[in-house]
Parts: sequence; structure tokens; C-alpha cells
Amino acid sequence: AAWSLMFEMLVNLIYAGICIALTPRRLRWVMVIGVVGVLASVGTFGSLDVGMTSRTLGGGLARVVMSFSVGIYLHHLYRRYGAPPGARSWRRPRGAFEAVLVLLVCAFLVPARGWERQAMDLFCVLLLFPLVIWLGAQLPSPRRLRPLYAQAGRLSYSIYILHAPLV
Repeated sequence: AAWSLMFEMLVNLIYAGICIALTPRRLRWVMVIGVVGVLASVGTFGSLDVGMTSRTLGGGLARVVMSFSVGIYLHHLYRRYGAPPGARSWRRPRGAFEAVLVLLVCAFLVPARGWERQAMDLFCVLLLFPLVIWLGAQLPSPRRLRPLYAQAGRLSYSIYILHAPLV
């Protein structure tokens, strides 16, 4: 996990240095550069499981630039628009966020190889993960699931750090 944390620290340091100058318009260009890098990475390495070796370091950098910039852009959108227009009268479809979480779990269960792996990685990184973040910020959680979500949040980093040695 150290290689991944190194990328996260690096992108946070860079962001701290340029955040004042990083308007939403410039951020979109950073996202485009990140997407091009992610596409090149999946084409070069066959997946987006990259960054942990010196050979795939560039792919890991492209992935963190794309993911981080998308996250910052989603934050800009959230600050600008908040909840969906007319949110006071807007009722989220019952179980929408949970349905996306089920889709997320199913995506990890698909044993993909070759071009299917590339397509699945791109689908997850470019669409599914940002959708989970956006919906998670937008939609209120059902009251009965909040303790489960809080516990999952508390456990997530430990699982992240230990999953590779355990596997």
C-alpha cells in the first residue's frame, strides 16, 4: 500500500501548491490529461492495476491525477449546485445509492481478462467510482444503514492496508 499512499501524498502536495490557480476550467484540462494517461495505461499494461512497480509508475501517476482531479471537480460541482435542483421536493429513488453499491460489488466479482479486464477497469475508474462518490455526497442514507456505513468507513483503511498481505 505504500506505493499508493506515496501517489496520494504527492498529488496532495502538488494540489496544495497550485490549488489557488486551479480554476474549474483548468481542472477540466487536468482531468482530460488524466483520462488520456489512464487510457494509455490500460492500453500499455492491460489493466489499471498499475503504479506499484518502477515499470508501471507512470500508469499509477496517470490514475491518481485523473481520480484526484475528478474528485476535486465533483467537489466544485457539489459546492456550486449542492443537492439536485429543487431538492426540497426531490425524493431520491428508494435504494438508488445501495443499488450502485451492489453494482460496485458485482464489478469486483467479475473475473475479467484481456479486453474485458481493460473495459471493466475503465468502466469502474471513469464512471462507476465517480458515480458512487457523487451519489454518496448527494443522497441521504437510510437511517437504519448509517451505523453500517460508519463501521465500513472505520474499517476501510485497515482493510486497504492489510488486503495484499492477507491475499
